[in-house]
Amino acid sequence: MTAQQAKILCCGDVNGNFVKLIEKLTVTEKKNGPFDSLFCVGEFFGDDDEANQKVIKGKMKFPIPTYILGPSNPRYSHLYPEESIEFSSNLTYLGKKGLVNTASGLQIAYLSGVEGTSKEMSCFDKSDVEELLNPLGTQVGFSGTDILLTSMWPTDVARHSIDQPSVPIPGSILLSKLAAQLKPRYHFAGLGGHYERQPYRNHQVHLEPASHTTRFIGLAPVGNKEKQKWLYACNVKPMRKMEKLELTAQPPNASESPYRELLDLLLAREALYQAIGEDNRPQGSQNRFKIDGGDSGNGPSRHTDGSERSAGSPSSNFEHRLETKMDTVFLDVKDCLFKLGLTQSGIVTLLGRRDRKSWHDFLIPVIGCVINLMSAIFFLLSTVVTTLNIAVATVNIVFALILLVILIHQLIQVTF
Repeated sequence: MTAQQAKILCCGDVNGNFVKLIEKLTVTEKKNGPFDSLFCVGEFFGDDDEANQKVIKGKMKFPIPTYILGPSNPRYSHLYPEESIEFSSNLTYLGKKGLVNTASGLQIAYLSGVEGTSKEMSCFDKSDVEELLNPLGTQVGFSGTDILLTSMWPTDVARHSIDQPSVPIPGSILLSKLAAQLKPRYHFAGLGGHYERQPYRNHQVHLEPASHTTRFIGLAPVGNKEKQKWLYACNVKPMRKMEKLELTAQPPNASESPYRELLDLLLAREALYQAIGEDNRPQGSQNRFKIDGGDSGNGPSRHTDGSERSAGSPSSNFEHRLETKMDTVFLDVKDCLFKLGLTQSGIVTLLGRRDRKSWHDFLIPVIGCVINLMSAIFFLLSTVVTTLNIAVATVNIVFALILLVILIHQLIQVTF
C-alpha cells in the first residue's frame, strides 16, 4: 500500500452481533492492519435492547474508527438521533444521508434506509436522492465519488454481468439513478447476501470520454449461517490524487453499465407522462365515464371539465365509446412499451394523444409508428450483430407493427 492509499474495511448488516464484529475486527487489525476505518452498511442494531444501550452509551469499545448508517427497519428508529453523532470515540453515526471527506482524501456518499413513501427515518424517497445530488451539481469538473454506501441494493445491478447473485435481492430504482450519477469507484450495500459484481464502465465506449469503472460489493449479515462473506478490505487511492490515465484504466473484464437501459425507460416514462399531462389530471378523472348513469347512457355524464352532456345523444355516445377505447388501449400498451424498449420519441409520438376523433388525428401517430419501424430495422442493419441487438430490434419491430394495426383499426372505426 502506498502512502496515498486509504486502507478501509466494510461490513454488512451487524443486526446487533456486536461481540462477533468486535472479535473479528480485533483479529483482522492485528493480522492485516492498521486500518483507517470501518463502514457498516445495512442494519446495525438488533433486538437485544441491553446490548443496544451498551453500544449507544459507549460501553462497547470498537478497535478501529467505525461509521454506521441509519435504520432500515422502523422499529430501530428510536435508537438514532436526527443528526449525526458520536456514540463513542470510535463509533460514529453518519446520519440518514450526506457526503463526507475523510482525512485521507476520500469522498464518501451515503444513503440510509429502504425506498418508500413513508416519512419514517428508515425510508428514503426521490427528494432524499435529489438533496444528495444537488451539491455535486455545483462542483466544477465533478467526475465521481470514491465510495457510495447504501443500506439496500440498486435495481438491475447484475445486468450485463457474467457473475450473478446466488439469490434475487430486492433493489431500489432511486439507488440505480443515484449510483449512475454519483459514479462511485466502490459501491457497498447490505440487506442481502454476498455478491461481488465485475467492474462496470461509467461511459459508453466510442460515444463518451473514458471514465473510471465502478465495483459493486454486496455484503452478507455479520455471522450469517451460510458463512457468506460479510467483511471486505480494500486499499483505495482518492480520485483527486490519481492521474487521469491511472483513474480511467479499464479492467479487462469491465462490462457495460447495468443502469443505462433502466434510466432510458425512466426518461421515456417521464416524457410520456408530461406529454399526456397525466400529472395534471384531476384525481378520479379516470372514472369519468361512470358518474350517475354509468356506461348505459341512462343519466347525465360529464366532460373532463365537469360540464354535463345530454344522455343518449349520438355525439355523446360516440365520444364515450371512442374515449373509452382509447383509454383502454393506452393503459394496456403503455407499460409494455416501457418494459420492451421502444424509443422515447417513439412512445411519445405514438401515445402522446388520446382524443383522436377524425382521420387526420391519426396521421401523425401513424407516421411516427412507421418511422419507429424503419428506425428499428435500420438499427438492426447498422449495428454489430449480437443476440441482444437482434432481440431489441425484433421487439421494436413487432410492437411497431402491432401498434400500427391498432391505429389503422381505430382509424377505420372513426372514419366509417
